Amino acid sequence: MQTWRSKGFLLTLLMSATLVAPISSARPLRQATAELIHFTDDTTAEGQPLRDDFLHDSVWCAMGRGPNGKIYIAVSNHKQPGGNVLLYTYDPSTGKLKAMDDIKAVSTRAGNWREDESQHKVHTFLQTHADGKVYFASFSAKPSPVVRGAHLYRIDPEDDSIEDITPELLKGQDLSDPGVLLPGQGIRGMALHPDQPDHLYAMAYPGGAIYRVNLKTGEQAQVGQSANDNFVMYAAADGSLYYGDGDEQSQSLMRYDPASGQTETVTDKLPPGEFGAIAPSQDGRDVYFLMAESKQVYRLDLKWGNVRFIKELCGVNRWRLYNLHLSLDGDNAYYVSNNNDRSKLYRLHIKSGLCREELDINELLGTRDLCFGGTGVWDDQGSFYAPVWTHGGDGSDLAILKAAVEEPKPVIQTGQ
Repeated sequence: MQTWRSKGFLLTLLMSATLVAPISSARPLRQATAELIHFTDDTTAEGQPLRDDFLHDSVWCAMGRGPNGKIYIAVSNHKQPGGNVLLYTYDPSTGKLKAMDDIKAVSTRAGNWREDESQHKVHTFLQTHADGKVYFASFSAKPSPVVRGAHLYRIDPEDDSIEDITPELLKGQDLSDPGVLLPGQGIRGMALHPDQPDHLYAMAYPGGAIYRVNLKTGEQAQVGQSANDNFVMYAAADGSLYYGDGDEQSQSLMRYDPASGQTETVTDKLPPGEFGAIAPSQDGRDVYFLMAESKQVYRLDLKWGNVRFIKELCGVNRWRLYNLHLSLDGDNAYYVSNNNDRSKLYRLHIKSGLCREELDINELLGTRDLCFGGTGVWDDQGSFYAPVWTHGGDGSDLAILKAAVEEPKPVIQTGQ
């Protein structure tokens, strides 16, 4: 009898704890909604353009969240010649969009812009580094008459100022042009990690050579090669770089170890084609890679170094897929279908592999059939951000999709 009472008492305690304690910190889902942020004074299609002298053609992954919670966006005009990129910042707390500066003006003030120069795109993610600044690099390629080379830029979130740091970084080095990184090439991909403050990785275009750049000395050394020009890369906390390399038959995930200077194959079992998007978890344990052509998602466990297939994404995606947005708790990944008759927002539940439609956004997007992504571009209200536009269009319909999919993280009140 005493044993029964003890077990009953224990069972009651366990049930009470289950009912009362907030076991999971996962954000609950909400009814998904979406809106477009236009580059106007009131962010609507009817508003006044914030810069009517600039062609808003595309945003090729060039987004990121700063340490201040603001979203930074680099808009390319895609002109060759006459290439230029305009920076914006969006504040989710106020809903205000602000035009910052263009890189031609920034580099001209730094004495680092040639009259015949053309930097028509930013293809890199905008990433916050150890110093709290947001970094990105420029992209120039033929048929532009002059391909001088890439510039490295830095945004200060304190005042949203932009600086061309290339001349100072390369000062004193014996270079043919100390004003650009990788002379004669653009930078298509870039990766850095705040735990490695002195270094970033850059992928050159054309050719796919990968360089490690010392942010103290400006020294550059080639550490890898990507046959597919995979611009999606990931720098881990230990300084390792993960990137793709492959051929028409298969794709390999490679790891460069800066401690040993060696490169190893993590797996050579991935389907062919480039990496379309990357989604690291908040705790730094896992990294999700999206294969652009096969639409398959894989998870890399950084602790054990193994790769596991998660799911082939659902929905109709007639072309490559370039966006994947991992929720802050790591439970769900979201994406927008590309180049199909109806644009839709989908959710992939990571643990179960269940993939389902969350929202039909075709009427909202209209002819906009291309969606790119940044990395970790979320706000504190449970919305993610991605650029959308018409593939092969005239550049007049570029906008930012804001998708509200999860409830805001609850604020825990402390004692009086």
